[in-house]
Amino acid sequence: MKLSDCLREVGRPVAYYPKLSKFAGSVKAAIFLCQFIYWEGKQMDKETHWIFKTQREIQEETGLSRYEQEGARRELKKRGYLEEIYKGIPRKVNYRINWDKFNSGWDEWINDQ
Repeated sequence: MKLSDCLREVGRPVAYYPKLSKFAGSVKAAIFLCQFIYWEGKQMDKETHWIFKTQREIQEETGLSRYEQEGARRELKKRGYLEEIYKGIPRKVNYRINWDKFNSGWDEWINDQ
């Protein structure tokens, strides 16, 4: 099998901004964050911007294990860039980026560089 054929079968690549790894706290947090930046505007709840993704979906999309996701979420929430809420029965975690904190944090981080 040709490499090009193999890559088509593997799935979509995940793009992230390497410079965000220091800003987000780790490469894994940057990958997690970038995946939700990708989903911004594509989410079901366009009014409140909450995005629902299961751990399995996030793992399939990013390659991050459950524990890697938990660490990334913890780091992003600590910095104020990620918000979480439980919705529904059974309850499910929904995510959204806090763009105000994200933008102000970026401004501070850039000024410190």
